[in-house]
Amino acid sequence: MAGFTTEIRETQSGIFLDRLPVESGEWERGNPTGTKTHVYRLGDHDGLTRSDRRDLFQTRTRMLTVCFDGRPICHRPIRNLHFDDPTQTLTVTHEDIRARGAKRKLWGTGAMTQQSMFDWRGYSLRGVVRQVLYYGFVHPYSAAWPLNVDVGGAETGSSPWAQFFAYDGQTVDSILSMVEDMGPDIELEPEFRNGVAWWAARVGTPYLTGPAFELPIRSVGKPGDGALTSVSQDRNGEEQATGVFTVGRGSEQDQRIGQFGLPVSYQVSADFEIPYKEIDDQATLNALAQQWALAHAEPRIQVSATATTQDIDPSLLRIGSMLGIMVDPNHAWLDPGVKQHRVIGYAGTTESDDFDLVFEEG
Repeated sequence: MAGFTTEIRETQSGIFLDRLPVESGEWERGNPTGTKTHVYRLGDHDGLTRSDRRDLFQTRTRMLTVCFDGRPICHRPIRNLHFDDPTQTLTVTHEDIRARGAKRKLWGTGAMTQQSMFDWRGYSLRGVVRQVLYYGFVHPYSAAWPLNVDVGGAETGSSPWAQFFAYDGQTVDSILSMVEDMGPDIELEPEFRNGVAWWAARVGTPYLTGPAFELPIRSVGKPGDGALTSVSQDRNGEEQATGVFTVGRGSEQDQRIGQFGLPVSYQVSADFEIPYKEIDDQATLNALAQQWALAHAEPRIQVSATATTQDIDPSLLRIGSMLGIMVDPNHAWLDPGVKQHRVIGYAGTTESDDFDLVFEEG
């Protein structure tokens, strides 16, 4: 049976507080906006007083760390708590650390004015990401601000995303999401350092990497028989573009607007408007429009499958790991042979050896 355990830790310091048995638990990597739940049964069997439980389970200041064979898969701050008296259960809803970035700007309260601005034109795009992560999660604006996030060293260069103004109202996560849409992949990877929980910033070039795996597809399987099961493929054309308008700084007739259209061989027009509030340069906006259009010229192809902990260790798997899917020549839909896919997310429960993966081709 799967070797999952769940620890309760302080969100800010990362120190261990307790490890309690769970009725059920969910874990996830690669989805910064998603929530998962753990269910704890309270009562005399846990050896805790009401005061102990209220101290352990707190929103935001406590987090759950899910481990496999003692290695962390995720550190997830608690978002909500729901106690049900008839069943004496506490349902703990938890979220990715990136969700903190959706509640923070690049300046803490008391540190931001209408004139506040960061100018990082001397950094590469990867370097800009590390600056955003530093001010979003590490800078000592107040005692309540810093988290154990290792943002890595400075990376110099030049980037079109180089100036950020307070009056644009962007959050840390909205900036990171904008970069991810066309730039490098970003992950805050869970680690233990001397028994303390940390997140290490990984910024791709442009993709993240990790240990590679290769497995065949089988319609049915059992733990450890070396195959992927429940395989499905989605071709998503929701953001498939033929033209793009990039909207920069200004308003009305002074609005800066870039644009780019794909050749007419890409039939059935679909134009998109993408905001870049911090950019004032016309050439940069045109280049970004071209980059976005080319990145979205084809449907987004994703593959989902189920693996087992015996075949792929989820604590060693990483966002960016390459998975070679071996497809039979007579498959009804998928291309035959070995096709390489990048892992972009995976999730499971603490009660099962099976867990789900999501990949993209390329």
